[in-house]
Amino acid sequence: MRLMPPPALKALRPQWPLRVPEEPDFKWFFGGRVFGRKKCNQGRIWVTSFESFVSIADYTVAIMGVFYPKLTKPSIKTRPNEQIPLGSNISIACQGAEDLETLTFFLLKSGSLIASRTEISKKKTTEFLLSGVRLEDAGIYTCKYRKADPHLWSQASDPVELVVTDPKLTKPSIKTRPNEQIPLGSNITLECQGAEDLESLTFFLLKSGSLIASRTEISKKNTTEFLLSGVRLEDAGIYTCKYRKADPHLWSQASDPVELVVTDPKLTKPSIKTRPNEQIPLGSNITLECQGAEDLESLTFFLLKSGSLIASRTEISKKNTTEFLLSGVRLEDAGIYTCKYRKADPHLWSQASDPVELVVTDPKLTKPSIKTRPNEQIPLGSNITLECQGAEDLESLTFFLLKSGSLIASRTEISKKNTTEFLLSGVRLEDAGIYTCKYRKADPHLWSQASDPVELVVTDPKLTKPSIKTRPNEQIPLGSNITLECQGAEDLESLTFFLLKSGSLIASRTEISKKNTTEFLLSGVRLEDAGIYTCKYRKANPHLWSQASDPVELVVTAPRT
Repeated sequence: MRLMPPPALKALRPQWPLRVPEEPDFKWFFGGRVFGRKKCNQGRIWVTSFESFVSIADYTVAIMGVFYPKLTKPSIKTRPNEQIPLGSNISIACQGAEDLETLTFFLLKSGSLIASRTEISKKKTTEFLLSGVRLEDAGIYTCKYRKADPHLWSQASDPVELVVTDPKLTKPSIKTRPNEQIPLGSNITLECQGAEDLESLTFFLLKSGSLIASRTEISKKNTTEFLLSGVRLEDAGIYTCKYRKADPHLWSQASDPVELVVTDPKLTKPSIKTRPNEQIPLGSNITLECQGAEDLESLTFFLLKSGSLIASRTEISKKNTTEFLLSGVRLEDAGIYTCKYRKADPHLWSQASDPVELVVTDPKLTKPSIKTRPNEQIPLGSNITLECQGAEDLESLTFFLLKSGSLIASRTEISKKNTTEFLLSGVRLEDAGIYTCKYRKADPHLWSQASDPVELVVTDPKLTKPSIKTRPNEQIPLGSNITLECQGAEDLESLTFFLLKSGSLIASRTEISKKNTTEFLLSGVRLEDAGIYTCKYRKANPHLWSQASDPVELVVTAPRT
């Protein structure tokens, strides 16, 4: 191609039209357009550099060596390599050829030369310091360099972007939906909210400070959503978001971080338990024990209440169990607890353990009472009612029936009664035992203390009917002694015998010598000892008794006055 300059340039060498030999490559620019590509075999031709244009009349002529093959492409980076707060300092480092020659470096912003620096110490790297960064410093930077010949430059480095924090942009917020640990393969949405004014906003999603996605809301919404579908283990981590308005290099500060924790299916499900494993009086201490994987790695455990993290603990001794101590338990400590654990990766956790409930005794709730109807030993297969009475104030109460301290039934009285009934129909041998009851008001984890216990004794049909007799078998004078003898089953087991007067228990005696007979001595008989007596017995189970013996009558004679 032949390019004719105006007459004023003819005095410049080389003469126009410019004839360029072969090797190496460079481009001709005229008015910003590339008009041709030529080669030359030496760098001794006259070239006007990109930054020093020759302006004649209404147009500009610039002939530039885009790439001199002997000069390697430079690289550029910022330190720190991140978004810069207004007024802070930043260094832009440019690295050129590796050979030890004096190099001159050039810093360009949006293609325009803004600074140069010669390293006379024959360093291949230089730094340009931007101190007290202003909004107008934001933009795209590149660098070039040259050796001795002032007209033979390297090509430009790949660009680096300097993003400056605009203090006029309010801090965004970020949240995940759902806001919880995410199972592998599920979907999660990260929602970023920016400025409230209605401008078209571009949002940026960052993971561990690195940009991973952007989205422009052309509908002038101040919120956008980033969807992570089919979540992978590597998606776990710390996320933030930023946004900008029109200027592509002026961004908001980062939101506060949100952590995405992913469930690692390789981690076995942990277990949790309380010690002691019972309702806790206010002010006492309780230990929650969490057990994780069995392999011997350092584990970090997490304690959660109602799904929210409240404590963590790392076992550096490679134990697979840890303990969380709650000392001086308060009413607000009552609730549902679970635990999780992790190994080395801080964002890959196990699934949660099954929950354990911590119930705290509320001292404001009066002690309930319990009774059975009928109030006597129950034949097998019959029905019995256990009645529990709670606080006297008229609130909806939930009652709990416990056998040997374990919850077996609950019932809510929505009619604001302070009494409820639990029916045991068709009583079985296993229903025999010790029963108590408790109640609560609105808070599901604050219960009353337990009632005094009531014993449900069931008649065991396998136990033969005992017999009773008196010795002597006659009327007894006042103040004398009498023996009541009870005989039970014939097999040689340790038996416990019970003496009853008018159906009420008055004495018991265990024969550890495996006798099937025992004696109850009444010494110094009084008038009130007269009456109807029966006896019963049991074997090992304390709540399974024989039926009552046939009655015997004790008649006491008073002396005549």
